[in-house]
Amino acid sequence: MTAITATMIPKEKASKAILLFLLLTALFTVPAYYMVIELAQMSYYYGLMMWMPALAAFATCKIMGISFASLGWGFGASKWAWRSYLLPFFYISAAYGLILFLGLADMKSTANFLPNLMDRFGLAGWSNSSAVIFLLVLFLTVGFLRALSYAVGEEIGWRGFLVPLLMRHTGFTGTALISGIIWGLWHVPVLLFGNYAEQDLTLYSMGFWAYIVMLICISFPMTYYRLKSGSLWTGAIFHAAHNVAIYNIFNQIIVMDKRGQYWLSEFGLALPLAGLLVAAYFIRKANNDHFDHHLGT
Repeated sequence: MTAITATMIPKEKASKAILLFLLLTALFTVPAYYMVIELAQMSYYYGLMMWMPALAAFATCKIMGISFASLGWGFGASKWAWRSYLLPFFYISAAYGLILFLGLADMKSTANFLPNLMDRFGLAGWSNSSAVIFLLVLFLTVGFLRALSYAVGEEIGWRGFLVPLLMRHTGFTGTALISGIIWGLWHVPVLLFGNYAEQDLTLYSMGFWAYIVMLICISFPMTYYRLKSGSLWTGAIFHAAHNVAIYNIFNQIIVMDKRGQYWLSEFGLALPLAGLLVAAYFIRKANNDHFDHHLGT
């Protein structure tokens, strides 16, 4: 049995709660969209936007009489947290490594990226090797915690609230797919109008769809870990680790010219292709674990 079954609510109530949550998420996010798109591309505004799904989840629980405990505040078994932390580094490093190996993108020399980082972090006079080790530790700990403070806002809504309720109506694959699509659609305004990407995006651009497909794909392991652990923290950890791996580490050492952008970053082809393999693997795992039977769908 999965840990989340104890928090199930009746299907009819779940349907109403999902609709209310989506309505409130859209309503609450509008001011944050405005700040990001019209005021400035500030991390504070993006952080505010990322907490709107949490606010909608809290409001829905209050209005519908759903226990806040059902969001999955417990940490669960530590193995699920560790797997949520490590998996993004695995598939991202595999995707980036393959593209570099095939010669489809170039790695920067340390002279091209390290001095700037050393200057930003006050490491003048340090050796290159010492600076690299220090920065890696910093990004993987403090950088991760900073990313986690933003990511948990989304994950209270998407994985904490939405995933368990969707499992009342459809199986694992449907839940991961629908929650991933909703997650992707929620990003559309800032993708198209907020300069969210490294390049300009349009509804018909490859980068736009690469990003949406990537989100849908990684929703499968995030849904799986949420259901196995009974904890929303697996989603927050996964989300934060994904962002740190890309923005703090890999994108720092890759030449992001047009060729690099075509394959790498969250708007290139490599990550959604790797994500499809990851999604297929977790669909198989969920089937082997008989998730649909356990959750009574």
